[in-house]
Amino acid sequence: LRARMAELRQRLPSAVPVPEVPRGLVFGEFFAGKGVRTPAVHAAGLDVMEPQDVATGGADFASPEDLVRVRHRLSQASRGRRLALHFAPPCSTFSVARNRSLATKVRSNTQPEGMLGPDGRRPQEVAVANEIARATAELALWSHTSLGAFVSIENPEGSYLWKLPCFNPLFQEGWSFVKLHACMYGAEFRKPTALLCSPGWAPALSARCEWRPADARYTCGHTGEDGPRPHLRLGGDGGADVRRCGVHAGLGRGLGARARRLGPEGRCERGWT
Repeated sequence: LRARMAELRQRLPSAVPVPEVPRGLVFGEFFAGKGVRTPAVHAAGLDVMEPQDVATGGADFASPEDLVRVRHRLSQASRGRRLALHFAPPCSTFSVARNRSLATKVRSNTQPEGMLGPDGRRPQEVAVANEIARATAELALWSHTSLGAFVSIENPEGSYLWKLPCFNPLFQEGWSFVKLHACMYGAEFRKPTALLCSPGWAPALSARCEWRPADARYTCGHTGEDGPRPHLRLGGDGGADVRRCGVHAGLGRGLGARARRLGPEGRCERGWT
């Protein structure tokens, strides 16, 4: 077949360009959890790779050997195709929701890499999370610069993940945020979310949910009659402005904050403090 193709190319006039085979798009997700994105993308007609999550036998980003294998597989998958990769590293130690108690707080704005314990060391779960975050940042940047992949990294908008030094090279290379509220896409809670996207890749997902006084409902369609969703629940970012139809959870970003009843514009109603 190759010889036949070469023969045909020789017969073509030099002025006639030989069209290149269009590069297809293939999607891959890491830290996939139940892997709901992959079948959704496949249903949309795109090629997909097997979703990866250590809990289901996928790549372990804390393992150097697994990371080498991931790079090899991505290099192979990118031959003749364009990769679209999505990373959603665990946010459990990076969430500002942990700041509601000194017993669970493990990071701060001045110590995003983790607060040191009495022994001068960081908790094991924090150290592992840092390694996974570093591996994610490095693999994401390599995938974009070396393979030309479209890449997005997901975490809560207020996550300490974005403050880690390992993400500075991405910001310096022009990576930017797309910010959204999860309730705008069917979630039960608001959960302000950020996608850090590679240059040239800015998915049109920046839908934000706001209170609409004229309609007496939120942009996502929920009202006070919908029960405890989506804005009374914290979702994944306990420090966010969480409210349901004028009822503000009032947890704030510090300890000991008292619940208050606020109007849509944030002003206190009924004299509650």
